[in-house]
Amino acid sequence: MTYFLFIKHFAKLTIIFSFLLSMVLGQTVKPKNYRSIGFLDHKTGFSLIGYARTLKTHKKNEIFAGVGTLIAANTLSLGWKYSFMQKPVIYNPNTGNPITGFSTGLIDDYYVVASIQSVAGMGGGFVAPFFSSGIEKRLTKKIYINIGINSILRIYESESVDDETGEIRPAQEFVSMPTLHINYRY
Repeated sequence: MTYFLFIKHFAKLTIIFSFLLSMVLGQTVKPKNYRSIGFLDHKTGFSLIGYARTLKTHKKNEIFAGVGTLIAANTLSLGWKYSFMQKPVIYNPNTGNPITGFSTGLIDDYYVVASIQSVAGMGGGFVAPFFSSGIEKRLTKKIYINIGINSILRIYESESVDDETGEIRPAQEFVSMPTLHINYRY
């Protein structure tokens, strides 16, 4: 019986490791680092300060992992971002380097994000699905400002009753909050 369990766990670890390794080795673009400061964040979830790393990009899709802090709570995230207006990169024909400058439009991109968030804090922790949508504006070559809305689906073990009102609370709740943050990409 123990041999069967060992093989089962080994197979799971092999599949997970192969998936992660293919994401890193299958890169077509150099991974990007992303740091943000502000009220919430579309990659690191409910955090004031966050760091995320792009693991894989393909056309307008991006797979990322992130970590953030809200002082009394910390978040870990793994998710997918889809950019609707991602502009193609223009390269300088003489040097081969990408040409980036100030943006000219009102909005540089709008996006949707779906991820799984693990939140741990003073009141306990939970793992929940996380959704975000918003717009971004490039301020300089590496600094962007993002405005949007973040939503998380909190799933509880069972229904609860409010002590003061006697109201029965559902076993899940959908919490949405606005987001405004500045991020630095390198």
